[in-house]
Amino acid sequence: MKFQYRLVFALSSLFVAVAPGRAQTPAPTPVPAPAPAVTPVPAPVPAPTPVPVAPAPVEAQNLLEESLENSPALREAVREEVDRAVDRQVGFSFSLVNILLLVLILLIIIGIAALWLMRRSLVSQVTNEIEDRLERGSLKLASGRDTISAELESNDSRSLAKKEDVNLKEMMSMALAMQNVMADTRQTIEGSLQLQNRVGEHLKELFDYHWQRARELAESGQYSESLEYYDKALNIDEKNATLWSDRGMVLSSMERYDEAISCYDRAGALQPQNATIWYDRARCYALKGDSDRAVESLRRAVQLNPNTRNMARSDADFANIRDSQPFQAAIGA
Repeated sequence: MKFQYRLVFALSSLFVAVAPGRAQTPAPTPVPAPAPAVTPVPAPVPAPTPVPVAPAPVEAQNLLEESLENSPALREAVREEVDRAVDRQVGFSFSLVNILLLVLILLIIIGIAALWLMRRSLVSQVTNEIEDRLERGSLKLASGRDTISAELESNDSRSLAKKEDVNLKEMMSMALAMQNVMADTRQTIEGSLQLQNRVGEHLKELFDYHWQRARELAESGQYSESLEYYDKALNIDEKNATLWSDRGMVLSSMERYDEAISCYDRAGALQPQNATIWYDRARCYALKGDSDRAVESLRRAVQLNPNTRNMARSDADFANIRDSQPFQAAIGA
């Protein structure tokens, strides 16, 4: 929404800068007619200058569209603003997910601590009650052995019954509390998973956009801008072998062969059975002048896909090593 307001403000400013120049062209002032020769007549009053009229909404819209079509810098500024707005939205979504997960963990820890404190309190109460009863029983020993025996038996039976009752209630309370905590935890986890799925779908759309934009810029020869979008896509998914290979092709076109070879190494580590990656790696080594590694990579590509042998015979990137005996042996000439 903020981006839309900014775009409207920019287009409105452009319109204000253009519209007055078009609207303030004054109409020519009519020339007064010559007076008759015989009877002098007062000269006619000049016609009032027409007041500039603002362009109609349709004309204003056409002016805005023409300005956008004729201004590549403005279109590029709009695209960059869209990218920044999307990046801010993704960062906010990730921060929200992290906060929710942190709150969930804190709730679970607090629930466990509360249960432990409750159990400790119940055990302390039972212990104190037993100690009180034992103290009262010891005071009654002086009144007689038989009375003490009767009291002890009565007290023991009641203490055991109460203790069992307290233990049972304690276990039931703990079971109910744990059941409630587990239910709340399950609901929270389900909500977090749903949120992660939505964020994942949004990231997939953002990844596809960056990759498509990088390819379009590379096809138009804007290699530096293309690398920026490849880096944004790799920040989302750095285990995509095709993405690393495409980035290596852009660097190779810029004659940055060492960086291109590093990209092909990353791609080959993810997909070691991909013959195209090994073939492109061989091309970079050949252009760099490292014939030994070029032949080694080409031999691996031919083993994985024999059709690369015919490609290498006519590929201009191998021109400086094509006549060498190792190259001819690698392509089976």
